[in-house]
Amino acid sequence: MKKLGILSAAIVGLVMSAPVAFAEDITFSVVGPMTGQLATIGDQFKQ
Repeated sequence: MKKLGILSAAIVGLVMSAPVAFAEDITFSVVGPMTGQLATIGDQFKQ
């Protein structure tokens, strides 16, 4: 009975940590001027 408790606790731990293992980077976008008078600001965004 004790082994069953340890096994079930291990399985629950693996299931709870699974979403963390599949986490991906978050991508977001920035809108700004890339041409014209304010193109220097767009260059700063690119860097």
